[in-house]
Parts: sequence; structure tokens; C-alpha cells
Amino acid sequence: MHIILSHGRGSSANAKKMVYLARSAEQLGHTTHRVNDSDTQDPDERLKRLIHLVEPLEEPIVLLGSSMGGYTSILAAKHCQQLKGVFLIAPALFVPRYTNQRYPLDLDAPISIVHGWDDEVILYEHSVRYARQTNASLHLIAGDHMLHDAMPTLSTLFTQFLQDIEKD
Repeated sequence: MHIILSHGRGSSANAKKMVYLARSAEQLGHTTHRVNDSDTQDPDERLKRLIHLVEPLEEPIVLLGSSMGGYTSILAAKHCQQLKGVFLIAPALFVPRYTNQRYPLDLDAPISIVHGWDDEVILYEHSVRYARQTNASLHLIAGDHMLHDAMPTLSTLFTQFLQDIEKD
């Protein structure tokens, strides 16, 4: 599978979390692409770019997005020909200033969401709301928005998510 990782606002493709999770996927034999959107804070511009990236791809794809990257990943998922799953970390869903407030409810692929109980940027309740709407798997864990102290837990959850997809 090909894993496309999208970072959050104010972050980059080389952020600790993106590198760490890309390595987790590569250790399982998957290829990865870390999107670099550090030149724009505009979620709609980032979404256009991600759609442009995923639309022509014909191989099996997993989208991983953190914060604003979670927003773009879930919206771009509808444009993947071979979507196998979406893994969201503290996704910026239901943020009033973002243009799109409607997210896919009928993806034909599993969705897993990880959010920190102490997130000071995006309320974990937003993830609960979307998980309930889609029957997504939801993991509420100790940590803030960045979840830097939860990297081993994130890696374990992401690795398990990928292994479950491989079984199907």
C-alpha cells in the first residue's frame, strides 16, 4: 500500500510525528509520501493539492492526516480510486472558520481516529461526533493536541490499523 501523510497547520512534512509514522508504515513494507504544505495555512488550498495528488493514483492508498491534515485527508478520501483506509490524528473537523463542514459518511474503507483528552486546539468531542456518524474506530488517549508524548501509542495504533487492512 501507499501511505500519504498530511501534517497539520504550522508543521511540516519533516515533523517528528510525520517521520515517525512514515517509518512505522515503511517497516511493514509500505511506501510513503509525506505531503509538504508548510507554505500555506489555507485548508482549502491544501485540500486542492491533496486531491490533485491522490486522484490519478491507482495503487491502494491509506490517508493519514494530523489536525488540518486530518481535515484535508478525510475530504480527499472521496477522490481516491483505491482507498483502503483513513487514519486521523486530532483532526480539525467542525472548525467554524473552515469552509467545509460536511464530511464523508459513506466511505467504503475503515476510518480510525486518535485524539488527546487534553487537546487545547481541537476539541476531542469533534472526533467523537464524527466517529459516531461514521462508526469509525475512536481512540481517546492521554495527551494534548500535538500528542508528542504519545508517539509510541500512535505508532502502535497506526501499525495495527495497517495490519488489519492488510488482512482484508
